[in-house]
Amino acid sequence: MGARSATISVADDATGSPQVYTFNGTGTLGPAVGFNPASPLNLGSVDVGNTGVPQLIELVNTGTTTLNIGALTLGGSNPGDFIVTDTCTGAAIAVGGNCTISATLSPTTSGPLSMTVSVASDATSTPDVYTLNGNGGTISPVVLLNPTSLSFGNVSVGDTSIPELVQLTNTGTTTLNVGGITIIGTDAARYAPFTDTCSNQAIAPNGSCILQVTFSPDSATTFNSANLNIPSDASSSPDSVALTGTELLDLRCY
Repeated sequence: MGARSATISVADDATGSPQVYTFNGTGTLGPAVGFNPASPLNLGSVDVGNTGVPQLIELVNTGTTTLNIGALTLGGSNPGDFIVTDTCTGAAIAVGGNCTISATLSPTTSGPLSMTVSVASDATSTPDVYTLNGNGGTISPVVLLNPTSLSFGNVSVGDTSIPELVQLTNTGTTTLNVGGITIIGTDAARYAPFTDTCSNQAIAPNGSCILQVTFSPDSATTFNSANLNIPSDASSSPDSVALTGTELLDLRCY
């Protein structure tokens, strides 16, 4: 790049030998593509069904004339597991200027994942290829309880409260297998299941079931507590829902 010169020297028997001819010219680089960070880029591990944090890649014109970019083509083994957007397609990038490519890992399957972004341009290196790597992680079943506690308030001795409801949702990516649900604790006898669509059931990802419990005090005490005990094959097992209620003496006159 820059000014260049060369000579050809011809020896002969003519007057003035050797005959010398000089060549002059100026070299230009033209447009050139650079990436920051350099390829490949590893987007880490993201659990299946989730979306990672977008990562920005700068495409820089490292040449000496304007870089004209055509289309970006996605390829490689797993293009469907990445989200790619850009400001480069169809752009004219001045010398030293840049555009951006945003890449996000959004795996639909577990294990190693990769894809390529091919950039067409008027640079001599076209197409320039950038590689993205990542990993799809597997989530075991996950229990989400809503709410995580039930308060029955004040209930007179001999009465039964209205049923209070808990929804259990599998927020994982594999089936949740629920065991037999029980009520445990010092005051467990004062509580009873009213509805149970969860015990011994297989709950699909994003599926849910319901539990309803009633409170029936049998003596006057200040406070009673127990827990719904929910066994499953989730790593958090056994999950629990706290149950509380207050027993009141029935002072009504008959």
